[in-house]
Amino acid sequence: MPPGRSPPSPAQQALDETCRGIYSDMAALYAELEPSLARDGPAPGYAILFGPPRLRPPILFIGYQPGGPYGPRPDAASPSPWPLVSEYATCSWRLALRLQDIYGKELLARCTGTNAIFVRARSSTHYKAYPPAARQRIEAFCIPACRRLVEAMQPEKVVVLGLGSLGLLGKAGQAPIATGAKGRWLVCDGTIAGRPITAVLHPTGAFGLSAAEWGTVKRHLAA
Repeated sequence: MPPGRSPPSPAQQALDETCRGIYSDMAALYAELEPSLARDGPAPGYAILFGPPRLRPPILFIGYQPGGPYGPRPDAASPSPWPLVSEYATCSWRLALRLQDIYGKELLARCTGTNAIFVRARSSTHYKAYPPAARQRIEAFCIPACRRLVEAMQPEKVVVLGLGSLGLLGKAGQAPIATGAKGRWLVCDGTIAGRPITAVLHPTGAFGLSAAEWGTVKRHLAA
């Protein structure tokens, strides 16, 4: 432990241990599936958390799957296999920049995030092109693991980025909170692991998201 830093609380230690277990189990699963995922190029890799595990973070962001097409695998044997700081606050990829514009870096530094699916893919369409047997095993592990992360971290707020992610993880409300052109759903509520969430069209991945529609999404995210 670095000099001057207080030891983690028992609750934080338990959370870290839960997350280390998920990283270890994902590493074992990925090692089995890697040959079928590699196909004609490098295997895509995977990512689980986009910041350190946090108890009761202001916001837990959940997406569909980490971007790709390729990326390094976490070192599951490391005591801290996750990023040591929130990538939403420090990175310059498009989604991080959009979230920084809404929330500011200081708040994002206290937040963290994950995905419904941990295996990388350029898009949900590319992910669905993976072999069906591999996807079945990936989803059988990742979706319950994502719910475990929600339960373990007990976030003050859950924001789901992409309505397709909510379809995998939870239950949408019966009606949208906000709609765009031609009745397109922009924002809806729902539940994941028994916790209320706000789900929005993906800020960078939604097809044909107009400036006006993005303004509506942004207002709801900032609320």
